[in-house]
Amino acid sequence: MEAHSVGLSNQITVKFQKTKPFAHAMGGAVKADPHNQTMNQLDALKQLTTVVADTGDFKQLAQFQPQDATTNPSLILKAVQKADYQPLMQEQVTRFRGKPLDEVMDRLLVRFGCEILSLIPGRVSTEVDARLSFDSAATWPGASV
Repeated sequence: MEAHSVGLSNQITVKFQKTKPFAHAMGGAVKADPHNQTMNQLDALKQLTTVVADTGDFKQLAQFQPQDATTNPSLILKAVQKADYQPLMQEQVTRFRGKPLDEVMDRLLVRFGCEILSLIPGRVSTEVDARLSFDSAATWPGASV
């Protein structure tokens, strides 16, 4: 039995076994389709709820095919430490050289969100600066980046 454990972020890990019948994986909450013996826990969850990826690693998304995605500065920081994402970060830093650091970071977050949006059918939510969480008037200028 081939087991998989994939961390989509620091906050969520999807674990499943390819050959495990999904009805057993869901504790019997979903009735097994006798014609589909390959459904795993993730596929079973997709029948019950909307799967949302919480990640900055958008190259991983195609594997899981979530409906929606969310990301935040911590997840983007983790992603840009990977060689695959260095060109994207460098492009944003070069493009907005001379701008305030918080603006460059906002633009990097938006760029990651756009990349994620190109891979999923639903929506992308990007966390705002925590200092703005109770200041909607100050949040709008940042949202227009």
